[in-house]
Amino acid sequence: MAASTVVELYRTRWQVELVFKRLKSLLDLDLLRTQKDSLLGKVWINGKLLYATVIERHVYKRFGHDWNQFDQIRMTTPWRLLKIVRSLINSWIIETHRWCLANQSDCFKVLMERPRRRALQVLPAEVASLLKLSNRLKLCTNLI
Repeated sequence: MAASTVVELYRTRWQVELVFKRLKSLLDLDLLRTQKDSLLGKVWINGKLLYATVIERHVYKRFGHDWNQFDQIRMTTPWRLLKIVRSLINSWIIETHRWCLANQSDCFKVLMERPRRRALQVLPAEVASLLKLSNRLKLCTNLI
């Protein structure tokens, strides 16, 4: 193969890497917090991949399959378009348009963190007071 062909193939391979980077940054695919080979981890990843598929299908439905081909000039960056479509899909999932002010407290109860078995970790009172004192000193030095 000619060197220019190899370079072009490498650039195409790089586009695959960028897809994974987009999945990690736009869909938080890399924020998995489970043990290795955990069933919860598999469910989480499959859910994220399903989410990515829904977004991608919506993009293809709206803009066609050739909106991001490697053999033509792109109309837009995939990052921007996927971010816009992601926010649209998120609004469908959360359905904030159905929330009404009368039910707002119930909505927040659903979104609240579940009760914990252990006490929530907080800073010791002595450390918190030192931080407050430190912030006051910074404020005083900024005023001077």
